[in-house]
Amino acid sequence: MNMLANIFKPKWQHKRPAIRKQAVNSLNPNNTEQHTILLELSQSDPDLDVRLAAIDRLHDTNALNTLAMQGNDNAIQNQAQTRLVRILSDNQSATLDLAAYTQVIKALRDNTSLLKTLCVNSEDLSYQTVLIDHIYDEATLASLAVESKLTKVRQLAVQRVNAVEHLNYIIKQIRHRDKRVAQIAKDKLSIQRKSQEAQQQHIHECETICDSLELLARSAYNPLYISKLKHLTNQLRSIDKQVPEHLVVQVEQAILQCDAVINEHKAVANEQADEQEHQANSHAEQLSTCDALEQVVAQLKHAIPDELNAGSIHSLLGIQQRRWQEATDQVRAHPKELMRFNKSYDLLADTQAAMERLSELNQQIETLLSNSTNDNIDNQGLTDNSKLLHALNTCLAQINWPPEIAQPVVITKLEAASEAVGNRLKLLEQTAADTAQQLKNAIKKLAKAIDDGNLDTAEKTLYEARKLLANLDTKQRREGEHKINLLAGQLKELQDWKGYATNPKKEELIGKMEALQHATLPLKDKADAIKALQTEWKKLGNTRSGEDKALWARFKAAADISYEPCKAYFADMQARRQFNLEQRQTICQQLETFLAENDWGAPDWKAVDKIINTAKKEWQQFAPVDRKKIKAIQTRFNQVIQPLLEKLNTEKDKNLSAKQALVDEAKALLDSVDIYEAVNQAKALQRRWRAIGFDHRGKGQTLWREYRPACDAIFARLESEQQASEQEQQNNLVVAQEICDKIVSLADSDDNRLSASRKEYDELYQAFKNVGALPSKQRQQIQQQFADCCKRYQQQFAGIARRKKAAAFNELERRATLCQQLEASPTQAMLNQLKDSWSGTIDVPADSAQGIEARWQAAQDLTAQLSPEQIDKNQTNLRLLCIRLEILANMDSPKADEQLRMDYQVKRLSKGLGQEREDITQEIDKIRIAWCCNGSIYSGTVSEEVSNDTTSEQKPGHQTNAKSSDNGSGKNDNIYHTLWQRYQQALHKLKVVE
Repeated sequence: MNMLANIFKPKWQHKRPAIRKQAVNSLNPNNTEQHTILLELSQSDPDLDVRLAAIDRLHDTNALNTLAMQGNDNAIQNQAQTRLVRILSDNQSATLDLAAYTQVIKALRDNTSLLKTLCVNSEDLSYQTVLIDHIYDEATLASLAVESKLTKVRQLAVQRVNAVEHLNYIIKQIRHRDKRVAQIAKDKLSIQRKSQEAQQQHIHECETICDSLELLARSAYNPLYISKLKHLTNQLRSIDKQVPEHLVVQVEQAILQCDAVINEHKAVANEQADEQEHQANSHAEQLSTCDALEQVVAQLKHAIPDELNAGSIHSLLGIQQRRWQEATDQVRAHPKELMRFNKSYDLLADTQAAMERLSELNQQIETLLSNSTNDNIDNQGLTDNSKLLHALNTCLAQINWPPEIAQPVVITKLEAASEAVGNRLKLLEQTAADTAQQLKNAIKKLAKAIDDGNLDTAEKTLYEARKLLANLDTKQRREGEHKINLLAGQLKELQDWKGYATNPKKEELIGKMEALQHATLPLKDKADAIKALQTEWKKLGNTRSGEDKALWARFKAAADISYEPCKAYFADMQARRQFNLEQRQTICQQLETFLAENDWGAPDWKAVDKIINTAKKEWQQFAPVDRKKIKAIQTRFNQVIQPLLEKLNTEKDKNLSAKQALVDEAKALLDSVDIYEAVNQAKALQRRWRAIGFDHRGKGQTLWREYRPACDAIFARLESEQQASEQEQQNNLVVAQEICDKIVSLADSDDNRLSASRKEYDELYQAFKNVGALPSKQRQQIQQQFADCCKRYQQQFAGIARRKKAAAFNELERRATLCQQLEASPTQAMLNQLKDSWSGTIDVPADSAQGIEARWQAAQDLTAQLSPEQIDKNQTNLRLLCIRLEILANMDSPKADEQLRMDYQVKRLSKGLGQEREDITQEIDKIRIAWCCNGSIYSGTVSEEVSNDTTSEQKPGHQTNAKSSDNGSGKNDNIYHTLWQRYQQALHKLKVVE
């Protein structure tokens, strides 16, 4: 038997490894039995070569992945991985479509090294995208982002990387080879940095507020304490995010301490209220006293009432003094109020004393006022006026009326009388001194005129001297009369001697003057002749004798008649010359003022030019002037106009040079490549040209004729290029609109097409970015439209998994409803009705497939009966599921389940210590699956009446309303309905269902 067994033993079980290896090569992996043999050899054959050969024949990707991931030998792992790479690489386009390939890769997602190798070796972007999506190791993704040959793969890989160190690695390695990938990495780093900065800023803001609260809690109360606390608490409420947990206790304690400070302050404030009120009343009495005194003072400053006298003021002061003393005995007066009281009190006391003195001096005052009338003082001399003034001033000093109080009429009269007498005394003293000096000067002048033989001057001076004698006192008058009488005798002798020598000559001059009366000469010549005769007459002098006076009368009468026609002419000429001279003096004065006071650091050159031209024009208009004064005034004009001209010409030369430079720049712009830059510079040149100011008119016009054509040529070139650019922008707008329409079409497609549209979307996205310039009026609108379209697509694309998940759970709940209906009414008729509805085109969640199928199979066993313990257990499971959802939704559970909820929470707490909390979404999904896969809560038997009943269609999630007399289905229906309502309410609160 042993020999036969060895003879018929398969070669793959031969004891020699070489024969087993040959047998491996002859096994067909497509045969299920032989594939099992190959799998067994790859895992357990003692010879390494046999195992490697078996691995090389395997097609089962799951088995190969297990060997590649869990093998104890590196050669086994490498061989399994190499085989997987070859199979998957060969089958990408041959036997596996993209969906099947995705399922295979999903199963291999833990083998990062394998997925990277496949991605590197693959040349199909769709398959590479699948591989990238299932690689979760960021170091591997970073490596692919740097090493992959395709830009799109590198971009997909970098999109999956989030770690800072890996993003920095990508930027460092690829920044010079793929700027787009580097930019994506930089953008992600920027987003992370901004997020971290925002979080840090939030924490910093909270910590700052917390520190401020703690500082406020340690501070003493002040008038702004409550407003500061309110401001800080409002700041906490205004922060969008919640306060970090480590600061919550600090904030609450600080606020409590602040409240304690406020309460303590209120208690102290209440204790001080009474004392302050008492002090306030006393202080009010002090203020009232001050007000009463000040009111009287204010009244007295305007007028003294007739009924007011020294006695009434004395009575008022006594009353207010007592009030003040009583108030200050209670509360010490503030220095300000004390000053007010003393000031008013002292002023009224001074007024009382002045009134008393005024009454005592009444008789004396009447006498002084009577002596001070104008009739009396005009007849009094220096001595009397001096005595009267002293008496008036002494009386005023004795009364000493306060200047702040309105004066009585008598005081005003005394002051007016004192002023009038004082002015009169000063006038008398000054007049006496002036008259004495004038007399002295007149005597000297008279003596000199007599010595010089000047009779006219001597006679005139003698007359003035005698007139002055009348205004002197007796002593001065006697001394002056003696000197004047001596000089008058000398003058008489001179007059007698001079008359004999000059009379014949004067007769001759009279004849000549009388001849001019009828002469027909030009008025100017006649005037010159008259003036010459008058000059000769003056040279002869005047003897003041009767005969001399008669001769002078004849000469003067003839001269007046001869000069009469010349008066109007010379008067007009003189007036004109004087007016012109005055106007020219005014022009010079204005120009000198302008030259000295004008701001030459920033002058108005147009105004300067206008002033110069106006001055020149007016200077020519105001001619002639007196020849004796023309040279001086012309020199003055030249001295002031020349500096102005020099400054103006310097400015014009500078402006002309600046405009020449602008002309050269404008001509140079004609050859510019960038027309827009040329136009901007031309506009800048125009602004500079306008800002330069005026210049020499002729030369400036010549430069303008060169400058303007150059600028016009630049703008004409711009207009031509703008028309071409506008047409191009309109074409780009059409293309951009078509791209937006295509993206909208992708977003509105079904999920199957949407899931495969990413490449097309990326191409459309890039196409829009490359579309070129757009019209300015529509640019913002089309860009916003593009952003909206992309957002719409992204939302739809991101929702594929969510919609797929929602559809799977809807299908699961639909099947659970079928199970519940059959469990509630386990009849053949119900089974026949529901059986055809079981199969569906949509898969349930993978984790629920086995559980829901088991529930359906159990429900189809119409003869099975559940024990009360099992039914109770299933009901308890549903209640626990409701409790778990209510905990997640922060909802209360019914009182009947409070103990069950507490037991569950205690158990979960003790079991979950040290473990990470499960994601709430995953926990909800598990609860929903557990609900749908939970066992029946019905006993499994129905009455004959129910068995023959065919129920109508029911609502999803609810059992039939079939009545039962022996299985308690009606009661269980109510239980299930109640639990179902709780279950749905919790899901609605968690926003899982609408």
